[in-house]
Amino acid sequence: KTEIGDVGNKVPVAKDRTLIDQTFNSQVGWPLGVPDGLAAIVWARIYSELMTHGKVMTESLAKFAMKVTTNSKAGATNVGVKLAGNGGSGQTAVIGSGQDLTPLSSAGKAYDFGGIRAVAAMVATALEVSIVHLLSDPGAAGSSYGSASNLDLPTKRAMVSRQNLWGDYVARVIKWATGTDVDVSFPALD
Repeated sequence: KTEIGDVGNKVPVAKDRTLIDQTFNSQVGWPLGVPDGLAAIVWARIYSELMTHGKVMTESLAKFAMKVTTNSKAGATNVGVKLAGNGGSGQTAVIGSGQDLTPLSSAGKAYDFGGIRAVAAMVATALEVSIVHLLSDPGAAGSSYGSASNLDLPTKRAMVSRQNLWGDYVARVIKWATGTDVDVSFPALD
């Protein structure tokens, strides 16, 4: 082919130049591969939204610590809780007869952020790292500090695979530049 580009934007190919390309995360339709973060970005945005919603929910739960119950419709219509004190902590509630003031089961609790860990796992998988390392959270490994401080086997394999791709690329460049075959290797990860 002597020209590249879209119709109307043809550019002559420089036949005296050399292009040495390298693809990662090869996919059909992506001649140079898919960027590492592309698969992760959707899940990272969802995770961020869930964290934000969890913060809002935690703030909402913190606003309501008690509920007032009454045994009649009229009592519910007229219910009023008066607080004695200066509006700070340590106040006393004054309520009418037939009414009850009980703490909410959610009072003092936060949103269950651990429930969204599965979404973070999708981000970690797309980036080829463990969720323990992505979140810096030994709890994601069942509170195993040993697991958290070591590279797990899938992460090691992903790193070695990427090293091999880079090693092959560097070897091709050196072969092109010097005509010499070289073996490019990296030190062991352990």
